[in-house]
Amino acid sequence: MSDVSPNHMNQEAAVREYLMWLEDPASLRDESAIATAAAAVESATDPIDRLHAITALQKVKNVDGSHLRAAFVEHAKSWAETNGVSAEAFRELGVPPQDLRAAGLLAGSGSSTGPRRGRVSAEMIKGSIPEGRFTISALEAASGASTATVRKVVSDLVDEGVLVDLGPDQNHTGRGRAPLLFSRR
Repeated sequence: MSDVSPNHMNQEAAVREYLMWLEDPASLRDESAIATAAAAVESATDPIDRLHAITALQKVKNVDGSHLRAAFVEHAKSWAETNGVSAEAFRELGVPPQDLRAAGLLAGSGSSTGPRRGRVSAEMIKGSIPEGRFTISALEAASGASTATVRKVVSDLVDEGVLVDLGPDQNHTGRGRAPLLFSRR
């Protein structure tokens, strides 16, 4: 294994973790961190401390896929070229075309009818939710899911109390209605 560079191993780890997240986001959960956070919820006696502990537990339970996607986009092309892996092979494993394009593995924007979207699960959308405030269209771009699917997932998460609907963006200056903003609790 001495002929494998540390950079190649980092590239491979980035590709592997992203593919694992696409297949099953829960497979990358840190169960010991979840157990620690759950214990903190159980031991909290002050209501505010309990709220903070519950929020921390919710964060560790949901694997944030945005950093995994970013690492994939950074390393996939070089790793694929070194290993002779095609964009089509990645596509067969469920990598969305927009991620392949962002990684430099696909050129252009697809067919004249627009890019074909891969199947994007609710867990993949949840994993793409950024820190801070975001819009439906930002989450759609981050996850690769359709607007309708993103709206459904966001609506469900608002109903569950995981996300907060912050209302229209007060700083919107473009044409049309201001987009709704959301954030994690």
